[in-house]
Amino acid sequence: MEILIWMGGVWLLYGLAGVLFGRQNIKKEYRGHSWTLAYQRELGLSWVMLGGPYLLLGLAHLRWPIPFQLRLLAIVLLSVPALIYTVSIQRRYREKLGQEQRRDGAGTSKP
Repeated sequence: MEILIWMGGVWLLYGLAGVLFGRQNIKKEYRGHSWTLAYQRELGLSWVMLGGPYLLLGLAHLRWPIPFQLRLLAIVLLSVPALIYTVSIQRRYREKLGQEQRRDGAGTSKP
């Protein structure tokens, strides 16, 4: 169960780097926009939402051994909020990117 502690810790640190400093590894097409920093910070929050509970579950297992099936269920349930949040972020910013591309494409076309 130590792997949950390590994974949770790394994901938590990576998420905090995103939330506090806007340091996230993102695709090239999402870079250089007015909303890029907000996007990186929201992605950081999704990593915090994933890493924090994993870290706590790993630490709880060290203190109180949790049966394997219950651990699997807890991992799935703890992952769902971060997954839903990440999907909503991706959809929102993909739409922003599409709007900018359509606007830029419409402004440069010749009759």
